[in-house]
Amino acid sequence: DEFKKAYVAACSLTTNDQSKGPQSSLYSTLRELENAYYSAITLQLKSNTVLIGLTNESGFVGGMVSITNVSNVILRNLTILNAYDPFPHHESGDGYNADPDNVHIEIAKNVWVDHCTLGDTIGVSHVLTGGKDDEKWQTFDGVCDIKGASNNITVSYCKFMNHDKTMLIGASDSESISPEARRVTIHHNYFYNCGQRIPMVRLTTVHTYNNYIDMDKTATYKNNYALGVRYNALVQSENNYFGSGISYSYSGHTSKQGTVYVIGDLDKSSSGRKSGQVSFSKSALFTIPYAYATISAKEVPDYVKANAGAGVIPVTQ
Repeated sequence: DEFKKAYVAACSLTTNDQSKGPQSSLYSTLRELENAYYSAITLQLKSNTVLIGLTNESGFVGGMVSITNVSNVILRNLTILNAYDPFPHHESGDGYNADPDNVHIEIAKNVWVDHCTLGDTIGVSHVLTGGKDDEKWQTFDGVCDIKGASNNITVSYCKFMNHDKTMLIGASDSESISPEARRVTIHHNYFYNCGQRIPMVRLTTVHTYNNYIDMDKTATYKNNYALGVRYNALVQSENNYFGSGISYSYSGHTSKQGTVYVIGDLDKSSSGRKSGQVSFSKSALFTIPYAYATISAKEVPDYVKANAGAGVIPVTQ
């Protein structure tokens, strides 16, 4: 708490404690503490690892599962909560932001995250930057972020809950990667009370279908949008359900747009699609290289709520 008070007092609204830009006087100390803590809470998985929770209580609290520079990894029936960062860095215009993700996938191949529950239980607080300007103090980053040259990644039947920046696919517009080189499938997931990035996609080919996305009055975060289709994203969206608690079903960028082909969605979001930010195709953008089956969008809420998340499927030794 004493460090937190000293740190936010030394920052201004223009402080950008990343790799460059105006930095606070405690920048180097912050980074040393953050890097040490980051290492301590990270579980780095090896290739050819299958991690299955045996009970409804199996999983991790307060740490990050890292699937980095590996292949052939399965996570199943796990509850992974609160990848906590006590040393979030200040970003000009966006308050204080953390680095760890509950599940971090980077430069990985053949990864399956199935029937897991991921999210926050702590929420966001606020601090007075420079002793006068109220800003968020957010101690979590993504729930399941996918970065680098990752391929054949599937996230299925998971429950994502109570989180702001939920799933980022593609870290930057400047990545040297083509959409065809990074392929992700997202299906039958329940995104409950999530603020944004459900997911947010750059430079990636994504097939997303039969997901249920909604918020209710208990939400900690305000919803900004659901599916973000950004720079050079190729997204095929089928039979997804956007509930009335969602602000915009589809959002993107006015100049660095991605493209989405939408078929069979049921869109009850309050504002619908954000105009002028996404290119909507009238035909499929790519061929799906696997067999799959969908249910109608109107069936999605009941089916997904009953079948997504940890503790749903029986696990025996």
